[in-house]
Amino acid sequence: MKGGPRPKTLLLLRHGRSEREEPGAGDHDRPLTESGRADARRIGLLLAREGPVPDRILCSTALRARDTAERAARGAGVSGPILPEPRLYLADPAGLAAALREVPEPAGVVMLVGHNPGLEDLVQALTGRRVPLPPAALARIDLPLGRWADLAARTRGVLAGVRTPRDAV
Repeated sequence: MKGGPRPKTLLLLRHGRSEREEPGAGDHDRPLTESGRADARRIGLLLAREGPVPDRILCSTALRARDTAERAARGAGVSGPILPEPRLYLADPAGLAAALREVPEPAGVVMLVGHNPGLEDLVQALTGRRVPLPPAALARIDLPLGRWADLAARTRGVLAGVRTPRDAV
């Protein structure tokens, strides 16, 4: 293969706006608001239009993250499975990276759907840049990796952009 392996692309999608936690109900089961559902679909449409479309989607097991992942995937035209990953629920960068290292090859574009502050912290750890990720925001990081298993604390990528549902309109 000329030039070596193709770099990996990481898409980090923060879940859409969610309902407030109700007394007696847990944080894990908070649903998306109506605007959160619409925003998740808009981000998917933006992915379909601008790319890259993910080869693999991992999401937190929280209801709001699963719903965001499903709506974004539908909007992007992704037909593959969305893999719920319990370690992504409120994960820190080390937990997110551990899940990424287990992504099977040859996935070139992986989308993680999860929560702040872990996603913002991962962007900073991988790029050296601190950027806000409001609800349903999507960050793209291009990584100089041949395999996901090679992701390490010293890995540095390029923040290729942050998009929000407003960009999809």
